[in-house]
Amino acid sequence: MQVRLLVCVVLALAGAACAEAPEPGSSPAASGPPRVQSEVVARHAAQFDQAIPKRPAGSQQEATAATYILGHLQVAGYAVRLDSVPVRDLVSSTNVVALPPGGRAPKVVVAVAYDDATGGARLADDIGLFLEAARALRSAGAGHSVAFVALGAQDTEVGGGRLGSRRLVRLLLERDEDPVIVSLSGAGDSGEVCSSPPEPSRLGGVEDLARLPRCEPAIDDPFLDAPLPHIAVGGPPEALGEQLLAALAPAEG
Repeated sequence: MQVRLLVCVVLALAGAACAEAPEPGSSPAASGPPRVQSEVVARHAAQFDQAIPKRPAGSQQEATAATYILGHLQVAGYAVRLDSVPVRDLVSSTNVVALPPGGRAPKVVVAVAYDDATGGARLADDIGLFLEAARALRSAGAGHSVAFVALGAQDTEVGGGRLGSRRLVRLLLERDEDPVIVSLSGAGDSGEVCSSPPEPSRLGGVEDLARLPRCEPAIDDPFLDAPLPHIAVGGPPEALGEQLLAALAPAEG
């Protein structure tokens, strides 16, 4: 199964390489409809859940996952960079960062963890929704001000864990950027779409997410202690994707 995933990665990267690298102001649009397709979410999730269910921080399996994510974000028309996340001596993880088209400063950052030391289908669903939402948003219009960041080294005991989210916050603060962070935290849960907003008044253009029912029990928010506005959302992938895209629409243009 891991060989199959690697083949998918190579094909994705080859497709991205055949096109010109995205230039500021002229990033190509993604193909497909401007909505989240549940079958595509499921296909992405299956690659992680079945091919590489365990992706410990700094491992070859985690690196394979990062490459898969990078390839699909490039195919969707994003300029993507890798931001190193130190784990311990000689071991690093990576945040995969898809920049807003046209070099815009992000108004919103959609984040998801992709490493997993134990293996979990729910996290795989989160990653699938993350990739499909990024594609759908690019397909919806020529530009937007949303960054998509896949977080490495979240599920590790080193330094208290959550190294990817802490690295992302530090990078945003260093750049004097103050976007709203929306973390996907439980896309595979049954029931309705829900949120766990700590400070709804700070959510700017995505305040509609704060009007969703509160998640019970509360879902995990990796940015809970961050000095930036943030909200965690969860729910069935198709319904959550619809709510997410509707909330991100004000960040377009």
